[in-house]
Amino acid sequence: MLFVIYILFIGTFHAVSSLQCYKCDSNRVDFWIDANNVPPFLDDCPVVESQKQCSAVIIWLTLGDLKESLVEYEDDVSEEYRPRDSSLSYVFVDIERNTHLASSRRLIYSCTTDKCNNRANLLRAFQALNLVQNFAQLDVEFGDENISFTEQTSCLEFSNSSHADCPSTASPLSTCSNCFLLSTESPHQICARCPMDSSIYKNMITRQVYFFLENRTRLADTTTFRCTTNACNSLENLDRIYKLSTLEFDFNQFYSSSSSSYNFLD
Repeated sequence: MLFVIYILFIGTFHAVSSLQCYKCDSNRVDFWIDANNVPPFLDDCPVVESQKQCSAVIIWLTLGDLKESLVEYEDDVSEEYRPRDSSLSYVFVDIERNTHLASSRRLIYSCTTDKCNNRANLLRAFQALNLVQNFAQLDVEFGDENISFTEQTSCLEFSNSSHADCPSTASPLSTCSNCFLLSTESPHQICARCPMDSSIYKNMITRQVYFFLENRTRLADTTTFRCTTNACNSLENLDRIYKLSTLEFDFNQFYSSSSSSYNFLD
């Protein structure tokens, strides 16, 4: 009898905890997708079961004059893009510039109800997003990677941050491959030091934000800046990064079934 009850419990728990999601491998096109021209090639995705979250993703890539977009529907979200409280539905936005020519933008719509990662909801998230990135103006802070970093410069040294990526103590300049600046909001903390890792990119800018849909909360606005010119990890450059980028999400527009406007700037 106990065994039968156990089997019934497991079956009931599985039925309650499982989630139905659309799942399609990424498809790419050689142009930038906007809300008015998202290709229909993922409208017939199969449905799979997930124990965590459903997601829909758009990635925009630029290399010089070349542009392309990728769209995919998944039954989970990579740990790299998952917030601490992953039980909530959210929109994650990431903008990056990692060389003089290359940049990327990423939109993740993550949700927790059956078949929620569909085309209509992805477009709703897309239309509610206001995304601006003009980081090319900071290319002057990207030095020559063929020259030894210690021959060029020094870095700003300051930290009030408890972030895991911030070194707990200062490192000698001789061990640095670039300067490092990390800024987080809520609470506002700054880490300006030598990086504790040897990133593949010595010159890069990223800014990331989570927007939690149920409680309409913006959280974890995080900026990372790696550069190789003199004192480039300055607070003045952090302020420039904020001024050169916009990551905003209109919750009212997302929840309005009649919303149709869209703002996405180069």
